[in-house]
Amino acid sequence: MKLLKTGKNVKTDLFNFSFSRSTTLLETSIKTNGLAQLPYGIVVHDSIQIYEGLKRYTIALELGLDIDIIVKELSIKEAFLEKIRMSSTKYNPIECAAILTFANTHHIDYDLFIKYLGINIENAAAYLKLLTLPLSIQQKTATEPEFLKVSQLLLPKHEKDILEIYDIIINYKLNINQSYELCQIIDELRLKDASFKLDSLLNLEINSANSAQEFMTHIKHIRYPNYMQLKSVLNNALKSIKSSHIRFDYKDNFESDEVSLTASIRAPQDIEKIISELETNKNVITKLLSIIKRGTH
Repeated sequence: MKLLKTGKNVKTDLFNFSFSRSTTLLETSIKTNGLAQLPYGIVVHDSIQIYEGLKRYTIALELGLDIDIIVKELSIKEAFLEKIRMSSTKYNPIECAAILTFANTHHIDYDLFIKYLGINIENAAAYLKLLTLPLSIQQKTATEPEFLKVSQLLLPKHEKDILEIYDIIINYKLNINQSYELCQIIDELRLKDASFKLDSLLNLEINSANSAQEFMTHIKHIRYPNYMQLKSVLNNALKSIKSSHIRFDYKDNFESDEVSLTASIRAPQDIEKIISELETNKNVITKLLSIIKRGTH
């Protein structure tokens, strides 16, 4: 290990996995207090590659500071593993994808580091594919890690569809759950009609103050043409059930053609009451199933 002053042969590209992170606080700290910790580097092809403290090094360089670099005699694999294992950073999904890609390039076994990323090895392949998404969606996934579940639904789609769906999400200010549901509904619409055009959803006359809710109602009307009518009939049918021991539930957006039943049993004799109540409400239950099947088909 030795100290090296900043020079032209210092590079920062090889181990740079950072994506969409603010450096404002770090820059303020370095301006005020200088570098609290020196960056670490290794020799790669006659140059020094910084592998730890990349941001600190870059900011200090921009501020015109004279920086020492601690150079270690490590291989690329050893430096990579040290960086990942010692890092206090919680990597976002796009950074995880970049790290996994680096490991593939340098033939580094996932088992040696993947637990530090907080992901399962079974999901590694899905993370790798995130880097094939348009940059705008990578940005969204990096800054809002919860968006990952939406990004994973977008992965199998053509780029044109991906960009149009993303435009819809942004245009109507859909939240994560609404975005996820939108992707599912579009898949269902395409199964019914492969020629369904997404651009028909881009310029709707919708109240901007409540755009997300209005848009989701609109898309559900397309997916389930009798949505509101069926929902009203269904609610009336549920209200007509006379029972103190059983409760029926259904998917509000007709995602499933099933009715779930919850029974309240506090004593053995309640079982007989439940059987009797089911028999009494048999016609209504049959009607419920019929309504829901019409909603999902």
